[in-house]
Amino acid sequence: MSQLNVQNGVFVIDPEAELVERPPPAPKAEAPKSPSKQPKPKAASKPHQPQKELKKPTVEEAAKTLVTSTQISDALGRVRTLYPDNAFLWFKEIVSHLSVKFKTCAETEFRFEHQDDFFNMLTKESRKVLNSTIESQPKNVLEGVFGNLTSNLAHELASAPKNADNGVLGHLMVLQALAESSPALCLAQEQRAKELLNSYRNRSRVTTALLWVLGLGGRKNLAVGLQGESKIRDH
Repeated sequence: MSQLNVQNGVFVIDPEAELVERPPPAPKAEAPKSPSKQPKPKAASKPHQPQKELKKPTVEEAAKTLVTSTQISDALGRVRTLYPDNAFLWFKEIVSHLSVKFKTCAETEFRFEHQDDFFNMLTKESRKVLNSTIESQPKNVLEGVFGNLTSNLAHELASAPKNADNGVLGHLMVLQALAESSPALCLAQEQRAKELLNSYRNRSRVTTALLWVLGLGGRKNLAVGLQGESKIRDH
């Protein structure tokens, strides 16, 4: 093949020469693309586990740990300052304070058997505060307090859900303390007791509790107990 030469500034074709075909320039190598970052797979979320409910205390545990003589004294002191001549409100405040504490307990249903001892669940110091309050009042005041608390007990128990007797434990404790201090209180409200038993005749849970309250006098005074039983039987 001929070849192109330059002689004296003029291009001359050399027929003897062989033209060499040059290969086309190699394409520029592209820089390798960095692999795109793949999103990391999300860790599988753990199934939601419900929180464990804290175990509620029993009424016996609460009476020793949640109720203190200082708390009772403070609650009593506040209401006595506001109502210095209304003893019924003093006892009502004590009942209310105890009821709030015991409503946080595990649901409880009482059988109201003769040997049930609610008042002595409290610590010695707490019982002392309540007993000193009782001793400071005349008999006629205590009779009225006993009668009113008995009526309130029946009403609260009638409206309480089943297995929620712990809500009336404050009533039971104060009524027992009153009866132990003066057994004759169980006989003083005979007419009211009959009316209550008639009103709740078809509510066995309430009448059982009322009979338990009216029978408290017999624990300290057998004669009172026999007299109360005779009146109830006549009823």
